[in-house]
Amino acid sequence: MKPIGHALSVQLLQNALDQERIHNAYLFVGSQGVGKRTLARWLADQLLYLPGQRRLLLDGHPDFYTLEPLDTETGKRAVIKVDAVQSLIRYLRQQPLVSSRSVILIDQADTLTVSAANALLKTLEEPRKAVLLLTTDQLDAVSTTIRSRCQTFYLQALSESECQAVLAPYVTPAPAELVALAPGQPGQILQHCRMVNALAPISSALAQGVRSPHECLGLAQSLKALTQTQQMWLIQWWQRSLFDQPHLLECFDHAIAQLQQSVQPELAWDVLLLQLNRNGVWAVTLPEPVSLHAPMPVTAEEAVERTKLAKSRQAQKSNGSKKTKSIATVIPVDVEQTTATSDVQTPQTPALKQLTLFPKRTVTGSS
Repeated sequence: MKPIGHALSVQLLQNALDQERIHNAYLFVGSQGVGKRTLARWLADQLLYLPGQRRLLLDGHPDFYTLEPLDTETGKRAVIKVDAVQSLIRYLRQQPLVSSRSVILIDQADTLTVSAANALLKTLEEPRKAVLLLTTDQLDAVSTTIRSRCQTFYLQALSESECQAVLAPYVTPAPAELVALAPGQPGQILQHCRMVNALAPISSALAQGVRSPHECLGLAQSLKALTQTQQMWLIQWWQRSLFDQPHLLECFDHAIAQLQQSVQPELAWDVLLLQLNRNGVWAVTLPEPVSLHAPMPVTAEEAVERTKLAKSRQAQKSNGSKKTKSIATVIPVDVEQTTATSDVQTPQTPALKQLTLFPKRTVTGSS
């Protein structure tokens, strides 16, 4: 099935497929959640399919290789290092097993280190029997030498009707206040929906607020049970509601910096909540939970975060640690889906940015 939206790009790529005029490398550029990875995966599927052959699932295809900037130990966005590119080069020395070519997806090409980018240049020029597909939402951060070797497609935000068509299998209609955070970016909107639902068990405690240092510490104890992505989303949502109080924004910026630097989450929340409490800010109201028609796909980043969190909880349980009473319940990891996938227009491994809330063989940049 062709991707929704981006009609001109889809048509140009379809023409290239029909005429068998395939470029060595393609670079898909656009904001987070606009459908870059979806379009790249659609093209990969078309390139790998042979007429008369049973179509294989892309993630299980032996000739499809993904390179992405994800630290499999922490679940955080990382960089793609030269070792990962060298592994890719070794892979390309092999003959395709099923198809006439291999297809390589390099997600977030802007995270390639200088040495990794340099190591990739010759492969981009002479990829043997392979086509390379790169994505980025930060074109200026992609090496000019890499950009010059790719055919580039610029993807714009989807129209309102296209966006709703992408969202329809999951949520209809999407909540207006979440759509407003990422107009034309259905992947980001789905990410917002996911965060709202994950925070639902604690939303009443957040709305009720904390009015004493003791309650602040209790809430911080509960908030540390969230994944880092969920904590970042909550901080950014709360920060957004206080734009009319600029003297408080530094408190949120400091908390974000602490979480990004792997400071103990409970400590970061202790400091933030106590600062807000002293300034008369006790509560935040979250959007209502979103009723979903179908489970939303889990990103690779979330899959790693969930595994890490589950291991941590299992270790605490085996050590006989006692649960600490707090103002809110510990947040369970939502189990809508437990495997990473990317077959919708959804952002993958997003960077932790202000208000940007938002394998077959998969090699991560930390290898």
